Amino acid sequence: MRSSPAAASPSIQRSCVLIALALLTSCAAAPPRTVYTLSDAPPSREMDASSPLIAVADVKLPGYAAGRAMVRAGAGSTISTLEQAQWSDDLSILVTEALARQLRSRGVNAWTLPVPAGLRADYTVSVTFHSFLWDDSAGLALPCDLLISSGGRVSVSTSLTAFAATSIDDASQLAAAASTGVARIAEQISEQLALILQ
Repeated sequence: MRSSPAAASPSIQRSCVLIALALLTSCAAAPPRTVYTLSDAPPSREMDASSPLIAVADVKLPGYAAGRAMVRAGAGSTISTLEQAQWSDDLSILVTEALARQLRSRGVNAWTLPVPAGLRADYTVSVTFHSFLWDDSAGLALPCDLLISSGGRVSVSTSLTAFAATSIDDASQLAAAASTGVARIAEQISEQLALILQ
């Protein structure tokens, strides 16, 4: 007498279910995203206690670049998101904090807003980026507007640009180029502050 398929042994049935679950799990699991941040600035220089306090306001980035998604220029005038990479925090926060660190490494008494309790900012630095987009052919260019104000009066209003790379192939190179670009913008801000503070 033949056994029917429904009479298969429980261990074979259990094995089939486990294999099916394993296959479904492997198909559904996406590769983990790699998380990037902007590299640290050199150590802060010693500052004179009488150094003016510079507040770095929240950096403004274009909407496509302000969050955690890492983006690049696509075909035509489209923007695409890197699927397996993202920033460790909103890019606008990372750039604001990196600018303050870079300025401190250049001897500027710089803090992000709000400044530490009990202190008052002598000047506020505001930066608005017009682009923060990686393009395969052009690399990463960071055009921005700089505004330095004190007590509601504008001390400096100018445009800056930093070119960070001529070609970028992947997310790690984009993170390195962004770090370099922010450092170059901080250098230009430091030069503008030096003119005001001399």
